[in-house]
Amino acid sequence: MTFSGWLLCSDVTAEGVDPETDQALWAAVCSHEFEGVGLTPLRGGEVKGQLIGGCLSLVASLVGTRFLPVLDGAVLVLEDVNEPPYRVDRMLNQLAMAGVFDRVAGVVFGEFVDCEPERESEGRIEDVIDDFVARVSCPVFCGLPYGHGKARRVLPIGLDVRIARDVLEFDL
Repeated sequence: MTFSGWLLCSDVTAEGVDPETDQALWAAVCSHEFEGVGLTPLRGGEVKGQLIGGCLSLVASLVGTRFLPVLDGAVLVLEDVNEPPYRVDRMLNQLAMAGVFDRVAGVVFGEFVDCEPERESEGRIEDVIDDFVARVSCPVFCGLPYGHGKARRVLPIGLDVRIARDVLEFDL
Protein backbone atom coordinates (compact mmCIF):
# COMPACT_ATOMS: atom_id res chain seq x y z
CA MET A 1 0.00 0.00 0.00
CA THR A 2 1.06 3.56 -0.69
CA PHE A 3 -0.60 6.90 -0.09
CA SER A 4 -1.60 9.11 -3.01
CA GLY A 5 -3.08 12.57 -3.02
CA TRP A 6 -0.62 14.78 -1.19
CA LEU A 7 1.87 16.70 -3.30
CA LEU A 8 4.84 18.19 -1.50
CA CYS A 9 5.78 20.52 -4.35
CA SER A 10 2.34 22.13 -4.56
CA ASP A 11 0.74 21.54 -1.14
CA VAL A 12 3.39 23.27 0.95
CA THR A 13 3.14 26.96 0.08
CA ALA A 14 3.75 30.31 1.75
CA GLU A 15 0.01 30.39 2.54
CA GLY A 16 0.23 27.01 4.24
CA VAL A 17 -1.44 23.69 3.46
CA ASP A 18 -5.15 23.44 2.75
CA PRO A 19 -6.69 22.36 6.09
CA GLU A 20 -8.87 19.62 4.56
CA THR A 21 -5.97 18.08 2.65
CA ASP A 22 -3.68 18.38 5.68
CA GLN A 23 -6.26 16.64 7.89
CA ALA A 24 -6.74 13.89 5.27
CA LEU A 25 -2.97 13.29 5.12
CA TRP A 26 -2.51 12.98 8.88
CA ALA A 27 -5.62 10.85 9.31
CA ALA A 28 -4.43 8.46 6.59
CA VAL A 29 -0.78 8.19 7.67
CA CYS A 30 -0.98 8.36 11.48
CA SER A 31 -4.28 6.81 12.45
CA HIS A 32 -5.20 4.96 9.24
CA GLU A 33 -8.62 6.58 9.38
CA PHE A 34 -10.40 7.10 6.12
CA GLU A 35 -13.59 9.08 6.32
CA GLY A 36 -16.38 7.70 4.15
CA VAL A 37 -16.91 9.75 1.01
CA GLY A 38 -20.34 10.09 -0.57
CA LEU A 39 -20.12 9.32 -4.26
CA THR A 40 -22.53 9.91 -7.12
CA PRO A 41 -23.38 6.64 -8.87
CA LEU A 42 -23.46 6.95 -12.65
CA ARG A 43 -23.87 3.19 -13.08
CA GLY A 44 -24.50 1.86 -9.60
CA GLY A 45 -23.81 -1.39 -7.87
CA GLU A 46 -21.83 -2.65 -4.92
CA VAL A 47 -18.13 -2.85 -5.67
CA LYS A 48 -15.24 -4.40 -3.80
CA GLY A 49 -11.61 -4.74 -4.83
CA GLN A 50 -8.11 -3.40 -4.50
CA LEU A 51 -7.89 0.37 -5.05
CA ILE A 52 -5.61 1.06 -8.03
CA GLY A 53 -5.06 4.08 -10.22
CA GLY A 54 -4.40 7.75 -10.06
CA CYS A 55 -3.68 10.18 -12.86
CA LEU A 56 -5.45 9.00 -16.05
CA SER A 57 -2.66 10.11 -18.38
CA LEU A 58 -0.11 8.13 -16.37
CA VAL A 59 -2.30 5.02 -16.14
CA ALA A 60 -2.97 5.15 -19.90
CA SER A 61 0.76 5.48 -20.61
CA LEU A 62 1.36 2.15 -18.85
CA VAL A 63 -0.87 0.14 -21.22
CA GLY A 64 1.25 -2.33 -23.13
CA THR A 65 4.10 -2.22 -20.62
CA ARG A 66 5.02 -4.58 -17.82
CA PHE A 67 4.39 -1.74 -15.35
CA LEU A 68 0.60 -1.64 -15.72
CA PRO A 69 -0.72 -2.98 -12.40
CA VAL A 70 -2.87 -6.09 -12.31
CA LEU A 71 -6.35 -4.67 -12.71
CA ASP A 72 -8.44 -7.85 -12.50
CA GLY A 73 -11.15 -7.17 -9.92
CA ALA A 74 -9.68 -3.79 -8.97
CA VAL A 75 -11.51 -0.56 -8.24
CA LEU A 76 -9.87 1.88 -10.64
CA VAL A 77 -9.73 5.52 -9.52
CA LEU A 78 -8.95 8.08 -12.23
CA GLU A 79 -8.31 11.84 -12.21
CA ASP A 80 -6.25 14.29 -14.23
CA VAL A 81 -5.15 17.88 -14.64
CA ASN A 82 -4.69 20.20 -17.64
CA GLU A 83 -6.06 17.73 -20.19
CA PRO A 84 -8.73 18.94 -22.63
CA PRO A 85 -11.82 16.70 -22.87
CA TYR A 86 -10.83 15.23 -26.24
CA ARG A 87 -7.59 13.93 -24.70
CA VAL A 88 -9.44 12.47 -21.69
CA ASP A 89 -11.78 10.76 -24.16
CA ARG A 90 -8.82 9.38 -26.12
CA MET A 91 -7.16 7.99 -22.98
CA LEU A 92 -10.40 6.36 -21.77
CA ASN A 93 -10.81 4.81 -25.23
CA GLN A 94 -7.23 3.52 -25.12
CA LEU A 95 -7.93 1.82 -21.78
CA ALA A 96 -11.22 0.44 -23.13
CA MET A 97 -9.55 -0.98 -26.25
CA ALA A 98 -6.91 -2.59 -24.04
CA GLY A 99 -9.72 -4.39 -22.17
CA VAL A 100 -9.14 -2.59 -18.87
CA PHE A 101 -12.81 -1.86 -18.19
CA ASP A 102 -13.75 -5.49 -18.88
CA ARG A 103 -11.46 -6.58 -16.03
CA VAL A 104 -12.04 -4.02 -13.26
CA ALA A 105 -14.76 -4.30 -10.62
CA GLY A 106 -15.61 -0.62 -11.00
CA VAL A 107 -14.39 2.87 -11.86
CA VAL A 108 -14.36 5.94 -9.61
CA PHE A 109 -13.72 9.35 -11.13
CA GLY A 110 -11.92 11.93 -9.05
CA GLU A 111 -11.40 15.54 -10.05
CA PHE A 112 -10.47 16.76 -13.51
CA VAL A 113 -8.84 20.10 -12.71
CA ASP A 114 -8.39 22.68 -15.47
CA CYS A 115 -9.59 20.19 -18.06
CA GLU A 116 -11.48 22.71 -20.13
CA PRO A 117 -12.23 22.36 -23.85
CA GLU A 118 -10.12 24.41 -26.21
CA ARG A 119 -13.32 25.34 -28.12
CA GLU A 120 -16.94 25.34 -26.93
CA SER A 121 -17.94 22.88 -29.65
CA GLU A 122 -15.65 20.17 -28.24
CA GLY A 123 -17.79 19.32 -25.23
CA ARG A 124 -16.97 19.15 -21.56
CA ILE A 125 -15.48 16.53 -19.25
CA GLU A 126 -19.00 15.71 -18.07
CA ASP A 127 -19.93 14.86 -21.69
CA VAL A 128 -16.91 12.56 -21.99
CA ILE A 129 -17.80 10.78 -18.74
CA ASP A 130 -21.46 10.41 -19.76
CA ASP A 131 -20.35 8.84 -23.06
CA PHE A 132 -17.94 6.57 -21.18
CA VAL A 133 -20.68 5.33 -18.82
CA ALA A 134 -22.86 4.45 -21.82
CA ARG A 135 -20.10 2.24 -23.24
CA VAL A 136 -19.00 0.22 -20.20
CA SER A 137 -20.82 -2.38 -18.14
CA CYS A 138 -19.00 -2.01 -14.82
CA PRO A 139 -20.23 0.25 -12.00
CA VAL A 140 -19.05 3.85 -12.35
CA PHE A 141 -19.02 6.57 -9.69
CA CYS A 142 -17.96 10.20 -9.62
CA GLY A 143 -17.57 12.89 -6.99
CA LEU A 144 -14.43 11.64 -5.25
CA PRO A 145 -12.45 14.64 -3.92
CA TYR A 146 -9.14 13.27 -5.18
CA GLY A 147 -6.67 14.56 -7.73
CA HIS A 148 -5.00 17.90 -8.26
CA GLY A 149 -7.65 20.12 -6.64
CA LYS A 150 -6.94 22.30 -3.62
CA ALA A 151 -8.87 20.27 -1.01
CA ARG A 152 -8.76 16.51 -1.51
CA ARG A 153 -8.49 13.10 0.12
CA VAL A 154 -5.32 11.09 0.55
CA LEU A 155 -6.04 7.57 -0.70
CA PRO A 156 -4.41 4.25 0.23
CA ILE A 157 -3.56 2.82 -3.19
CA GLY A 158 -3.32 -0.96 -2.95
CA LEU A 159 -5.77 -1.31 -0.05
CA ASP A 160 -9.08 -3.12 -0.45
CA VAL A 161 -12.02 -0.78 -0.85
CA ARG A 162 -15.78 -1.31 -0.84
CA ILE A 163 -18.39 0.96 -2.34
CA ALA A 164 -21.85 0.27 -0.97
CA ARG A 165 -24.75 2.68 -0.84
CA ASP A 166 -22.54 5.25 -2.59
CA VAL A 167 -19.99 5.35 0.27
CA LEU A 168 -16.31 4.55 -0.15
CA GLU A 169 -14.99 2.41 2.74
CA PHE A 170 -11.56 0.87 3.23
CA ASP A 171 -10.76 -2.50 4.77
CA LEU A 172 -7.80 -2.11 7.09
